[in-house]
Amino acid sequence: MTRTFNFLLAAICCSSFLFGTQASAQYTLTVEASTPVAAPGTTYRFYVDMIDSSDKFSAIFGNDQAPLQVTTPDGVFNSPFNSSWSASGINPAFLPLFPDMADDTYATVGLNGPASTSGLPEAADPSLVEDSSQPISPYFLTDGATSLLSNSLTGASYYVLNTAANGLPDANLRVLVLQVTTTGSISGVLNYQVFPLGVGADQVQISMPFDGVGTFGGDVADPACGCTDATACNFDDTATYDDGSCTVNDECGTCGGSGIPEGDCDCDGNVLDECGTCGGSGIPDGDCDCDGNVLDECGTCGGSGIPEGDCDCDGNVLDECGTCGGSGIPEGDCDCDGNQLDALGVCGGDCTADNDGNGICDDAEMGGCMDATACNYDASSTQDDGSCDYCSCLRAPVAYTLTVEASTPVAAPGTTYRFYVDMIDSSDKFSAIFGNDQAPLQVTTPDGVFNSPFNSSWSASGINPAFLPLFPDMADDTYATVGLNGPASTSGLPEAADPSLVEDSSQPISPYFLTDGATSLLSNSLTGASYYVLNTAANGLPDANLRVLVLQVTTTGSISGVLNYQVFPLGVGADQVQISMPFDGVGTFGGDVADPACGCTDATACNFDDTATYDDGSCTVNDECGTCGGSGIPEGDCDCDGNVLDECGTCGGSGIPDGDCDCDGNVLDECGTCGGSGIPEGDCDCDGNVLDECGTCGGSGIPEGDCDCDGNVVDECGSCGGSGIPEGDCDCDGNVLDECGTCGGSGIPEGECD
Repeated sequence: MTRTFNFLLAAICCSSFLFGTQASAQYTLTVEASTPVAAPGTTYRFYVDMIDSSDKFSAIFGNDQAPLQVTTPDGVFNSPFNSSWSASGINPAFLPLFPDMADDTYATVGLNGPASTSGLPEAADPSLVEDSSQPISPYFLTDGATSLLSNSLTGASYYVLNTAANGLPDANLRVLVLQVTTTGSISGVLNYQVFPLGVGADQVQISMPFDGVGTFGGDVADPACGCTDATACNFDDTATYDDGSCTVNDECGTCGGSGIPEGDCDCDGNVLDECGTCGGSGIPDGDCDCDGNVLDECGTCGGSGIPEGDCDCDGNVLDECGTCGGSGIPEGDCDCDGNQLDALGVCGGDCTADNDGNGICDDAEMGGCMDATACNYDASSTQDDGSCDYCSCLRAPVAYTLTVEASTPVAAPGTTYRFYVDMIDSSDKFSAIFGNDQAPLQVTTPDGVFNSPFNSSWSASGINPAFLPLFPDMADDTYATVGLNGPASTSGLPEAADPSLVEDSSQPISPYFLTDGATSLLSNSLTGASYYVLNTAANGLPDANLRVLVLQVTTTGSISGVLNYQVFPLGVGADQVQISMPFDGVGTFGGDVADPACGCTDATACNFDDTATYDDGSCTVNDECGTCGGSGIPEGDCDCDGNVLDECGTCGGSGIPDGDCDCDGNVLDECGTCGGSGIPEGDCDCDGNVLDECGTCGGSGIPEGDCDCDGNVVDECGSCGGSGIPEGDCDCDGNVLDECGTCGGSGIPEGECD
């Protein structure tokens, strides 16, 4: 082991082993040893050293990239009276009886015991996540444990949120992160995360080997690392490993220097002053030139300045408003800016009236429901406008009901109430109880609750079973929980985890579980509060009765309020269900039964409920058919008897009579028109045609070229259908050719021969 450790130390010396930065470790690790109070051996306390009082310590972690390891070959001391892996189980009330609890081996972030007893406002016990196949919690719970190791892919971490005050360093600028008591040696590697100046975005992750006591890291290099080149100006004859730092003298004789810096005029860091002298001091302070003159306040080089009593170079003086040459505050104003007091007494304010005197300007009043038990409670309201609704969030069936059971306390007076969320399936996972401005969380116990002084935790994690025989009233303590009656470590459930808490520092819920006699728990701010387990916690699953214990309260009086809770159906986070459930005393709340105080309170409504206290918006009237809340005549019907309109528009009618063509008693004419008058006079058919000259309906008359309807044509003599010039004639007049060939001629004149 020693050889392995030394090799690792050398590797870190010569190459950075910082995660998130390559600079040398600024946040060192100091291990101190002291003699235990009662146990044998040595108690080692591990501190991370901070730089600034605002630096925040975040977490110790380990994984396959940065293994976390603590080795104690002779075993560690773990007190049977600390049932927690952290300092939250070191209840100061038990230290006088069991002093060796102070020697317990535990993880922590800045605390020696529970956050609730630390005296630090906004302190928080650390939370733990770990790989179930390689958990680190057994190292803090098993007496004689020899090794803590986390080097798996999932890894492990214990941490606080950035809001936890115990993440800040103490007066010595350091944060306690681990205590180990052992009779032998101790060594290993701690990985831790720090938020410089409290800024999470600038987180630094450091892996720091340690061996026994001392301060590990820091700015001093391991003497085994340095420059091994004898020709270099920074040769280190004690170095075993070369760390790459070898260098030579620059022109100024500085080992590893960069020479005369740009802008300087020599190796001494001098520059030319404004008067041209290398290393000169320039114009002397107060002078205005290189001749020793100075500017007076009026801007005159060598002048004598503003005369005594004046406020400027023009002879003016200051008025009461600080104005040089001014006339002071005008009469009626409340300041030098011309402002006056408004209705709220604010100088320069814009409030014109505050008629109710509540300190809020009438123009800025926000109307709404101011009753935190109402479904529509509005935390931003400044005036109750009477709109409170007590019914809308109660009427719908709720899958995951809330059951409140009462029993007689073991030793305390009064009644112990235990709150269970009822699941549906054995794989459903309970996630969280929460409250904020949108869903106020409220528990009211007017007669006060019982809180045992021996449970220093807000949750059941402080109910150590080892103490119950001595202090039986611890069992009656008022505490928050997720499926546990005590610490996760004593539950017997593999992968069980104590719940974690986040809360608004201006409205915390933890005092309700830590203050004996507390009368009220309320979370209705924007930030709100929640206690929860991760989806990996086995105690988020229901018990054999399919339910999860989420709260125990012991009181001598009544109990009522509203619990808001989140459930993952079948363990699927993406399907999360959030429920706001009012309760009053014992019983099962939610389910299918509406609140009997809710109903219709309007006496004029047909469903008026004279037993209802709150109107649930269900009031209705009779419809046109006389049905209370009915929807009237069904769509498609024409009356309340189920009749419909016939084709003639008659409700329940039989339609067009047989033989008619419409609802007016008409019939079809010869042209097929309902109620028509037939073929129009002068037409020969229903298409508007007429007879042509040949007597054809819609015809086109005598064809072109014909002279009548029979297909005849005009002959050469102009006769329609004629046969033309008779045979032997030479024209249409009956003439013939004479002997001279003349048609109708008289032939050869008498006496002539041709």
